[in-house]
Amino acid sequence: MSTTIIIGKNGEQKFTITGSMVSKEHAQVTIDDNGTWTLKDLNSKNGTYVRDNNGNFVRISEIAITPDTFICLGPDNATGCMFYACHLLNDKDDYHHEFSLLDKYARKYIAEYYKVEKRSVIIMKSIAGISLLLLALSFAMEQGKAIQLLRVGTLLSTLYSLFANPKKSLLQINEKASNFYRCPNPGCIYKLTVKDIENCQCPRCKAHA
Repeated sequence: MSTTIIIGKNGEQKFTITGSMVSKEHAQVTIDDNGTWTLKDLNSKNGTYVRDNNGNFVRISEIAITPDTFICLGPDNATGCMFYACHLLNDKDDYHHEFSLLDKYARKYIAEYYKVEKRSVIIMKSIAGISLLLLALSFAMEQGKAIQLLRVGTLLSTLYSLFANPKKSLLQINEKASNFYRCPNPGCIYKLTVKDIENCQCPRCKAHA
């Protein structure tokens, strides 16, 4: 037998929704006999959204979801409401599964961060080695050719600064990760740190695994 849960200020969900931009009956989730989850917006004024793989919220009218889908009713701030779909079936204060998901996200983005950082170090060391070699060779050459070699070394360093410097990539990874590190408590909008996730607790609302 399928299950349908109306979500909103007057909804059937186990947790309370107080966000001013959330409708009384904002959306519904249906779980059919095959275990397929479907999220449907109930013509809400401020929309129903799901988070995509890049951490961005995409507005939907009706879409198949999983228990791990992160849902946002209305704006992604205190006037809306955000939660993992699985929380509709969990006890009100049970965030064990959500913190397990957050741990997976943290491990993923930490690995991405160190991969970019490691690649950058290898490139930087390679350029430094080549530059030192060119510098050494310049001492054994005529002045004109020596200057050309030194210019090549300078060019390599400049190219690294322009195209291989990891700062932008590392910043993008951190920004993307922060979109996934939100507290799983529907009544809290706090963005967790990796340390918070390791501790399995939100320092603001005290939601914990």
